[in-house]
Amino acid sequence: MLVIYGYGTNTGIRAVAAGHGHTHSEEQLRYARRRYLTREAAEQIAIGIANATFAARRRSLWGAGSPRSPPTPPISAPGTRTSSPSGTPVTAAAVF
Repeated sequence: MLVIYGYGTNTGIRAVAAGHGHTHSEEQLRYARRRYLTREAAEQIAIGIANATFAARRRSLWGAGSPRSPPTPPISAPGTRTSSPSGTPVTAAAVF
């Protein structure tokens, strides 16, 4: 779990090993990574975390759509424009 945390948060094994709350050394974490964390295992872990995240999300906030549903248009803040004065949509390139 510590190795997965280190990779998933981009913290790294060295920083995780230096943390408190466990007794594992950096060498032990690197051994566990080499021995047990294969590419296939990492993919399965990532899928499991994503599925758990989607299952736990608040439907009142995010809606009932599946993660594969098409994106909804962004909601503009009051007073912002989503089109130019001529009525043509503003693109990101035009804004930046």
